[in-house]
Amino acid sequence: MRRTKKRQAMIKRAIATAVAVVLIVGAFFWGKSVGGSKNKEGAPDITVTPIAEEKQVTTPESKKESPEVAHGDPDNNTYPYSIMSADWGSEPYNEGYSYYTIPNGYKLNGGLFPEVAQVYLWSLCKEAGVDYYMALALIETESGYRYDATGDSGNSKGLMQIYEKFHKDRMERLGVRDLYNPYENMRVGIDVIKEIQDRYLESSGAHCVLMVYNMGVSGAKSLWDQEIFSTEYSRKILERAEEIKQELQDK
Repeated sequence: MRRTKKRQAMIKRAIATAVAVVLIVGAFFWGKSVGGSKNKEGAPDITVTPIAEEKQVTTPESKKESPEVAHGDPDNNTYPYSIMSADWGSEPYNEGYSYYTIPNGYKLNGGLFPEVAQVYLWSLCKEAGVDYYMALALIETESGYRYDATGDSGNSKGLMQIYEKFHKDRMERLGVRDLYNPYENMRVGIDVIKEIQDRYLESSGAHCVLMVYNMGVSGAKSLWDQEIFSTEYSRKILERAEEIKQELQDK
């Protein structure tokens, strides 16, 4: 009787062990089927997408970095010149533009005319048919390359010393609001020169164009009536324009 009970107990333990093994093996294979593949350490292979790839962060305009220096001039990133993108490519250089280093005397007096402004002026002059070197010399003479220069008791403003009250309509046509913005100032100034050239260049020459720019039509005509067709102002600018041109061509 005792042997029978002992045998029955052994059979029960064997059955329990077998069931436990079956359950463990089943759980293992069940986990394999739903848990994904494992790496060498036994952890699931999970691809984690970085947050930067899931969501693009847009930088506000006010915090964006200044444009890249186009050809090595660090002043391209100096306000207010930095408001213009320096992404014009190689076209101006292929067409003859060369970087001009303004004289130190003007720099010491607050003057600045970086590459980004030079290329902008070059493009304006090309479009308007205005001599670039003359325009550059005019800016040097009028403002000493200071975008915030003010003359004529506060009436003439900016790089090209635009007398605002005489050019209200022009400014409106060109979409210009601030003559201390160097780019807007140059747009107005080159447009003024183009208009004068269209009337006087072919018949009277560059000296007369500059005389009108400096003195107005009535002031220039009063000198023309006296057979005076150049002034110290016009001679200074045209001589300086030739010097700048020669300097850049000799590079």
